[in-house]
Amino acid sequence: MSYFLVMSKEHGDGVLSQYQRLRSQGLLCDLVLVAADGTQFPAHRSLLACSGDYFWSMFKEHTYEFRAQRVELPAISSKGLESILDFIYTSWLSLSICTLEDTLEAANYLQVTRAVDLCVKYMRDNLSVDNCCFFANVAARYGVDDALAAANSFIGCHMGELLGPGGDRVGLLELNLDSLRSLNYHSQGARQPLLQNNQTSLRSRTCQVFYPERRKFQHLTDLPSRVQHHCACTVGNFLFVLGGEVVKLSEDEKVLSAASSNQVWRYDPRFRCWEVASPMTERRVQFSCCVSQGNIYAIGGRRGKGASLDSVEMYDLRANRWLRAAALPCAMFAQACVSYKGAVYLSGGVHAEQRVSSNEVYRLEPQEGRWTKCAAMGIARSGHQMAVLQDNIYAFLGMYEPFCDIERYDPALDQWTRLRPLLSDRFCYGLVQLESTALLVGGRKWHSGREVATPNVLEYEPESDSWREVCKLPKPLSGTQCALMQLPTPLDLKTDGGGIHEMQQ
Repeated sequence: MSYFLVMSKEHGDGVLSQYQRLRSQGLLCDLVLVAADGTQFPAHRSLLACSGDYFWSMFKEHTYEFRAQRVELPAISSKGLESILDFIYTSWLSLSICTLEDTLEAANYLQVTRAVDLCVKYMRDNLSVDNCCFFANVAARYGVDDALAAANSFIGCHMGELLGPGGDRVGLLELNLDSLRSLNYHSQGARQPLLQNNQTSLRSRTCQVFYPERRKFQHLTDLPSRVQHHCACTVGNFLFVLGGEVVKLSEDEKVLSAASSNQVWRYDPRFRCWEVASPMTERRVQFSCCVSQGNIYAIGGRRGKGASLDSVEMYDLRANRWLRAAALPCAMFAQACVSYKGAVYLSGGVHAEQRVSSNEVYRLEPQEGRWTKCAAMGIARSGHQMAVLQDNIYAFLGMYEPFCDIERYDPALDQWTRLRPLLSDRFCYGLVQLESTALLVGGRKWHSGREVATPNVLEYEPESDSWREVCKLPKPLSGTQCALMQLPTPLDLKTDGGGIHEMQQ
């Protein structure tokens, strides 16, 4: 028996054109999207869900938006949202110098990847002396590396024209840092091959101090042992480093062994020395810790490469001993936790019975002695980080997540809201919360199909739901743990003594 498999392109195009007809007539629309200026756009939930991961994950059953008739997108302009909706419904994207940035911002935010690709192609195919600096800045702002590389190469090759009569000198002065570094690279000539070091990462036991006011790092001390997958926190302005794997390296920096540990070290900034504190009762790696009501909580994790743990222990500083606390609902590792108003909030992780990342959230009231379930995140996460900013709890990027959205949790309403995504993936990073912002330090990301460490330090501003690069680390690194403390005396800088300490691998 023979048969033929044939396809009608006209059928697919016809279905899309019918969706556009329904949209233009306002028929069967079951959702309204609201742009930053309040402009409303009726749409069809089913088609949006098929357009990219953002809407697909938004409309799952456990999200707030699953049954919502109105979804506000305060980070997207009406011009950008209209352009992307036109693309979703017609496959056509109208681009010009005037519409590029709004369109690319909306495409990135909504993760409509084919629209992003078209924006990149538009920039690469239309580079000129008049627009190359603008394109470079737009590409850097929205994390499209291919367009940025093309713009940087064009700028380097046409520097004479840019500096000459009628050249865009103002544009050169306003170039982003990546493009400026690229110009420095182009000036190195024969030394360029020596500058190719994407794989460079700092594997050491050094502890750096970062001064927020000056955006500068400086060496503070060395950890007593080389560790990874550990935790760090501060209590009473003492720095504590807990557990993890104690690593032994060969002379060429290859890992010879990694043994799980229950050790606890305490750093006294007054005398700049490390002391041994009471060890945990369990050996823990890939666990989480936080400070609540003056006590340190060590939560879950794994015994090295063995089974995951459901145990929780609390360090009583007055008694200098670890006490058993309420066990987790299930064994887990790579989860995140944070303390808010005396309660401990726990999110995500890899649960023993599921063996995949979870979106579940739990709260522990120490007085009640039990974990209660909260509203689940919209995204399943593990290896992520949490922070408390302005009475809300934020969940940031995790390990190998398919999308880079940030989520905000309102403890009073027990509700999660999805926010603007970081425009490039990031994992194994450090995170610390300042008074009103959060810093994301280092980490790893994908580049040309490989994981590479990054030196970037990014600042998240909750008021504007936006990111900006504030500085770079001395070298690329990952596996960083960060904690906030005050230095009683500056090292050799004139500062107020404030610093963020980070423990590197």
